Amino acid sequence: MYNVIDNFLPQEQWQHIHDLTTGALDTGSVPYFIANNVAHGDSDPQMDYYFIHLFYIDNTINSEHYFALEPLVTKIQSRALIRVKANLYPSTHAVRSHTPHTDFDFDHSAALYMVNSCDGYTTMSDGTRIESIANRMVFFDPQQLHSSSTTSNQPYRVTINFNYF
Repeated sequence: MYNVIDNFLPQEQWQHIHDLTTGALDTGSVPYFIANNVAHGDSDPQMDYYFIHLFYIDNTINSEHYFALEPLVTKIQSRALIRVKANLYPSTHAVRSHTPHTDFDFDHSAALYMVNSCDGYTTMSDGTRIESIANRMVFFDPQQLHSSSTTSNQPYRVTINFNYF
């Protein structure tokens, strides 16, 4: 149903991606844009928002930073990418789970890369919570319900989501 791989990249490659997705603007990091709902059905617009950076969408590289993800894209061994996006969930007072969702309504695969360690998690369709541990990759069926969460012990939780064939 899902496969969790810790220490997915060598430390140096993880560090580069970490710095790119969590750094200050003056370090050349990715810009994030607000998304008003994490998942369809989220009900509290003051709590159920997050920030995204689209690296790849609609058969097009959408970010000058896309090539920094090459180590991840290579290890995933996809035939074709559908979407690659970074998700930045702001800290909340207590960890908040988002509404379960599916990614797309067609057969494909997904991988979720945890950029930083925190008390946030991803909940899979069977109820298993996969903790956010830096440099962890989770392969799963994105047509099965799954949900993300915020963090309460770090300023933010950052993941990179890959949808692919």
